[in-house]
Amino acid sequence: MGLLTDAAPARAQQIAALTGGWGVRGGTDRLIAALVRHYERVGGRLLLRHTVTALSRDPAGTCQIACSNGFSMKAASVASSLGADNTRALLSTPRNSRRQLAPAIFTVHFALRGSWPGIGHHGLLMCDEHHASVRAVRDKGILPARSSIVLSHPSAVDPALAPVGHAVFRAATIVPNLRQAPLDWAAVGPQLERAILAETGQRLIPDLADRLVMAFHTTPADWANRLALPGGTPFGLREPARAAARGLPDNVVLIGAQAGAGAAIPDVLAGAERAAGRLLGQLRSAGKG
Repeated sequence: MGLLTDAAPARAQQIAALTGGWGVRGGTDRLIAALVRHYERVGGRLLLRHTVTALSRDPAGTCQIACSNGFSMKAASVASSLGADNTRALLSTPRNSRRQLAPAIFTVHFALRGSWPGIGHHGLLMCDEHHASVRAVRDKGILPARSSIVLSHPSAVDPALAPVGHAVFRAATIVPNLRQAPLDWAAVGPQLERAILAETGQRLIPDLADRLVMAFHTTPADWANRLALPGGTPFGLREPARAAARGLPDNVVLIGAQAGAGAAIPDVLAGAERAAGRLLGQLRSAGKG
């Protein structure tokens, strides 16, 4: 909990490279489906396409949730994955505009003809300028000419994720968030994709360009537009998670990027477990659990 979220991308990359990372056989959707089944089995209800527009508390502390489609409900406690800033906005709680966001992430997803049993499920292609490039992104909001790449090879442990005779990869690197550097990602994205593919080919797969079947990328702009993440970063604020939650009501708990450093599956599940334990403890103390 004490690790600053601005260090999370680089630190998470190093840990993943050392431990081999985690993957879900059959794809992440399988994990989500299993968690939903368990949630519904214990009495939970999943509501999709319910955009939350307001979150308030009555004098007794009960939360009132309002959605854009007119749906509303009351809850003893709320777990929010929207991040500190968006959660405060729903609560009409003053936000500190001076708070700095952690760096964002740029990811290239690509498929190749052939197989590479020698390339593990997770690895780190560390460049000579690693520390300097991390500082350039984190402290100055500069997109460096070269930076380390986290390379995932999901089909190495789950061949069903790719057609027979093919392999799928994911290459990611940290980049400035949209507040640090409002880059034109429509123009920068394709350039950075080509650079990452070229670096990966030079380091690991010399004929990558000839074997390339398809590639696409996700940018901070995608994170901001699709998931409404402030600054387009999934890593939250540049401060400890407990500090990010400071000022929120006790029965409003942050999960996801604000629940702890790191954004890999183990980090997400560990953060969810901590949040669930806290909420269940509150319910038991109130005699409702």
